[in-house]
Amino acid sequence: MSRGIGEYAQAYLEAWAAHEAFRRLGFPAGTIFVHKNPAPDHDLLVVILHGRGPEQKRFAVTAGPVPVEDDWQKEWTEFGESVRSGVFTEEELQAVWEYSWVKANSVDLLKSMLAKGFPIGLKGIN
Repeated sequence: MSRGIGEYAQAYLEAWAAHEAFRRLGFPAGTIFVHKNPAPDHDLLVVILHGRGPEQKRFAVTAGPVPVEDDWQKEWTEFGESVRSGVFTEEELQAVWEYSWVKANSVDLLKSMLAKGFPIGLKGIN
């Protein structure tokens, strides 16, 4: 049985929004990875963009905390499958996007990416 979008921790919603932002900017899905960084009280879900070329640049967006005991790979995979299979409506996904940290801070995100030398296309992030 599928879970509703509101049943996932906020970090998974933010991770999807960061992944979506990188995709909207034209980066291939194969260059975007989700990782969990350990911390003392909770772990942090991070979305990492791997640059191509000899410099192998990295750009990371912290999506938020997840409980240490979370099976984050299972959660992330399940969330992604729900997105791809249409379990979540376009309206739900648009709401996640509109209220995400990435969307709210898109100008600063783009400035940071440019400062690190990531090419940003003209189509933008909106």
